[in-house]
Amino acid sequence: MKKKAISILIILAMIVGCTVACTKAPQTLVVLGDSIAYGRVGTVDRNTESYAAIVANAKGYILYNDAVDGHESRDLRFKLLNHEDIRSHVAESDIVVIYIGGNDFLHKDVEALLAQAANSDFAKINGILSTLEANLQDIFTAISVLNPNATVIVQTLYNPSYGKQRADYQTVCDMVNEVLTDTAGAYGFHILDVGTPFDEQRELIYGDCIHPSVAGHARIAELLLALLNTL
Repeated sequence: MKKKAISILIILAMIVGCTVACTKAPQTLVVLGDSIAYGRVGTVDRNTESYAAIVANAKGYILYNDAVDGHESRDLRFKLLNHEDIRSHVAESDIVVIYIGGNDFLHKDVEALLAQAANSDFAKINGILSTLEANLQDIFTAISVLNPNATVIVQTLYNPSYGKQRADYQTVCDMVNEVLTDTAGAYGFHILDVGTPFDEQRELIYGDCIHPSVAGHARIAELLLALLNTL
């Protein structure tokens, strides 16, 4: 009888042990970038309607949305090099998603830059691109050092402009996206093309003509989920 009881206990212990071992801990998603990544503008409730929240809820991820309204690449670089809370989030992450670079131009008298692009004058634009590339290299290096095993996804910029300046805005977007794509590729990071799916899709842009609408966030989430399902 004692042998039978011991055998039952051993079997129960094996079942419990297997259940614990076979249950996967939820993965951690870290989102970095600017107001588009943060998701406050353009949504009613960013905790459910932002693309970061939609993806995290759909996949059961633990979410750290460390994006900040107004951030340029230099700001993200500084945080990754100096803020221990952000560094610890990246270090424990499974997936890092980045949307950055738009404010590097929007904060530099974008109207003047667009006018220069219309006249094929790219001197100042190339200067901003050079700084962006250097910042991206430091950002991507920091992430690689903090967590060499993380899946890193870098989003391209979309063109939110309509009207006569759209073509010039697209020229600048294409130049930024080339820097994003080339630099991320050099680190073996994944690229998520947001620009093409947003092309001429006005319902995806919020009324401020910059941020994604609720539908826009849903579309980015759809694109992210599709990519994640292939990785």
